[in-house]
Amino acid sequence: MKNIILYTIPILMLLLVSGAGCDRSAPDNLIDEDTYVDILVEMHLLASLKEIKDDQEVFEEGQKAVLEHYGIDRDQFQNSHEYYHRDMKAQSLRYREVRSRLDKASKEITDHLNEVRKSREAERSTPEDSL
Repeated sequence: MKNIILYTIPILMLLLVSGAGCDRSAPDNLIDEDTYVDILVEMHLLASLKEIKDDQEVFEEGQKAVLEHYGIDRDQFQNSHEYYHRDMKAQSLRYREVRSRLDKASKEITDHLNEVRKSREAERSTPEDSL
């Protein structure tokens, strides 16, 4: 995870510098901000899965499925991402929302797994009827 962050920071800096003199107008097919954040959440979940499974094909198929679900193609997402990324302050707030949702999902999964473990332990400790 730390490696991802170490590689991401220089890339983000490069994108920031390269976009300094660019046209600031929104693309015609701009994804609305809420949908964009929803897609980012799903893309980051896929990236986590890729880290676990180390399967690029599954990752790419997952990305296609996410974009198809929202009725968006890769170019539309990329153009919207570049547009939203130009305002680093707003993008930082969007990523806070992404992080918040990912943290919430992680907590829900952890809580559910703990409940399942407790339930199984309770079943094992309950003596069975001898009749």
